[in-house]
Amino acid sequence: MTEKEIKKYIVDVELTSSEKESFENHITSLEELLLKEVSPFFTFQELRRIGSYPLSIIIHDEKRIELALLYHVTSSLEKDIKQKLLMNFIENTIYLNDSHLKSLERIQSSYFLLTYDDQIQFKLKVCFDESLLTIDLKRKEYLENENRTYSYFKNVLKFIKAQVNELKLQKLDDYTLSILLSYGLHRMVAIKSYEQYLQAFLSSLDDLLSEKKMMMDPLSTLFSNQKYVVVDPVDENINLTAHLDEVSLTEVRNLKKKLQKLFESVQEEILGGAQLVLDVTPVYVLEKDCYLWSYKIVGTQYSSQGGEFKHNPIEYKTAILRALFKGLKFIVDSQHIYTKTILIQGTEDSILKCVEKNIDEQENNSRRKTIMKFIDENKLKLNFKSSSK
Repeated sequence: MTEKEIKKYIVDVELTSSEKESFENHITSLEELLLKEVSPFFTFQELRRIGSYPLSIIIHDEKRIELALLYHVTSSLEKDIKQKLLMNFIENTIYLNDSHLKSLERIQSSYFLLTYDDQIQFKLKVCFDESLLTIDLKRKEYLENENRTYSYFKNVLKFIKAQVNELKLQKLDDYTLSILLSYGLHRMVAIKSYEQYLQAFLSSLDDLLSEKKMMMDPLSTLFSNQKYVVVDPVDENINLTAHLDEVSLTEVRNLKKKLQKLFESVQEEILGGAQLVLDVTPVYVLEKDCYLWSYKIVGTQYSSQGGEFKHNPIEYKTAILRALFKGLKFIVDSQHIYTKTILIQGTEDSILKCVEKNIDEQENNSRRKTIMKFIDENKLKLNFKSSSK
């Protein structure tokens, strides 16, 4: 897809004015209903819009939004009992007074799911302690700051969410998708186009699938026992992907595959039978004193980068090997690249040294073995040169 096509797609999937009006009408009615119901023990204080809706990343045909109800409870009973009594009170209030309600069900101990005649749904979070909404507020502030820093942030999220909805994926919620995009963007050196934003998101999916932990503090050992780790940047005690397992990762792979396919362009005049040049020079990030793996097919729009590798000779080679494998796999998997002859370009005098076995680099030797097997299986013909020549 081109930049123009992406922009048009985003406009097409945005929430319509009539959909937003329907949401707001239901919210107003619910708020008025709750204000009218008086109790000596429970006082309605506030209804807040939380989740995707106030961030403007909800898209066309999404029927569910999240709301929080904040109450003051006059009681000295234990916290759990107060919560149950409050839930009972709210359930009776809504069930008996909302004429447009189709169904009401409890979800866990502090949530309701309301479904209306027009299929709009509210996921209600019920609280009698404002501190329970602190994390929602912090998450909203974090994502709003990301949108100020990265001008396409919300638009790209809408694009990603549309793909998620088409695939009917359920394992990654809106906030987790946002944080995956955020982590990817923080590793990119220059981000100027929609495609680069999506490459940042794809690099995070790739790290997730390869069990690379995504966290603000790279030295943290908090989730060392868990395979799939995306730490919430507003609460380092929360792993947003703790629920994932090998089966649910199929959804992640399907999303990655769908996004990659959208950006395959027919460029036969460039990518036909002639030799391709694949540059696998790592990108140095000064502020973090680390390298990112990076590959690009010279003379085309195809490129990708990600990961973080320490500034030392062994990890520098690791970054090259990661880029080499990913670049070769992209070429082989692409439906529009028809060549078996590839020139591998890098910054060293002989990048071939990076695929030669080294007794002191056990982990890299395993990567080298995988790469050589991939080259043989796909009958690729590789030449190597330094990009400085």
